Amino acid sequence: AERLGSGGNGVVHKATRQGQQGAIKFLKKDFWSGKRYERFKAEVKGLRRCAGIQGVLPFLDSNVPDEPTALDPPLIVMGLAEKLVDALGRDAGPGPGGPPPPRG
Repeated sequence: AERLGSGGNGVVHKATRQGQQGAIKFLKKDFWSGKRYERFKAEVKGLRRCAGIQGVLPFLDSNVPDEPTALDPPLIVMGLAEKLVDALGRDAGPGPGGPPPPRG
């Protein structure tokens, strides 16, 4: 699967299942226990509560095993987002005066 990115807690890959594209976030192995794993579990619960809210990427699946292993890792599957410029069209850049000034 194509790697989309990574962050402090996980690695995200693009994947397709039954014709549906998604983004799979795998929690890094260092965080399969303790506070980070508890936070991951809370993230899954929060995403489930957001299901069906317009503008929120769809929650597709998750795996939150009691005892993660290499063959049974913790993961979250979300709908695949597209870049804002692609979603709005190439002409959706800043107005004629350029980007707005930073807020002070």
